[in-house]
Amino acid sequence: MALTRWLRRIWRKAASTHPREGTDPPSPAPPAPESPDAIVPEPHDAYVLVPEPPDTFAFVREPQDAIPPDAFPARAVRLFPAATPFGRAVRAALGPALLDEKVLDLLMHCAGAAKGHPTAGRLRETAHLLAEAPAAPPALTGVLWAAGTVPVPDGVGPLLGAVAWSACVSRDPDAITALGTALCRRSRPSRHQPRWVRTGLDALTTTAGDSGGPLPGPRGADAVPHEIRTLAAALLEQYRAGRAAPPEDRVGVKPAP
Repeated sequence: MALTRWLRRIWRKAASTHPREGTDPPSPAPPAPESPDAIVPEPHDAYVLVPEPPDTFAFVREPQDAIPPDAFPARAVRLFPAATPFGRAVRAALGPALLDEKVLDLLMHCAGAAKGHPTAGRLRETAHLLAEAPAAPPALTGVLWAAGTVPVPDGVGPLLGAVAWSACVSRDPDAITALGTALCRRSRPSRHQPRWVRTGLDALTTTAGDSGGPLPGPRGADAVPHEIRTLAAALLEQYRAGRAAPPEDRVGVKPAP
């Protein structure tokens, strides 16, 4: 029942933000006080291509809409335990997407990834799972946002590397931008980058067309649209510019904790 009431509140809130034609828009409600425990996305700065975070994160500011802990499927609980800041951040960012079995299928697929460059067969399986899960790209965006915002446990590196490849396979600009932002924020000033950061850079490089390898898409096409290649190349350029700058001049780049 608690979940049903929560979903109804989400539906009513969505309906109130999209009034029917011919009606006056409702007056804005006064902002609700934020809980000190609420997870609030960091503002995007000049180092990020998009000025605002995706709408996926809008409800993170409203702790009264949080999903009851016992409503999460067992697979979501195993992937993103509430005992870690990363798990809590992903739960807050994804919200109802973690109730979508197709999204969980993709995330479980990512969790089972091996280290290193994925095989062509695994990328095709990723593309198939993306085609089956329309809500997957915003979910990938949320996981990557969490990876760039809170400490990342050592054990989730393979998951994040596979999420990075999934974002690129999806051709979704928000997910790819979230990947580039997370890579910039988790870049270390030495050569010892976290493995998932190196994997994410490989995924962006392939998407930009710099590696010459094909990249399966969610609808079976290998060709990456020009605008997506351009976006990936711009994100790589921002990453390299941040790495080349002295530490005091780096904008949006935060060493991993």
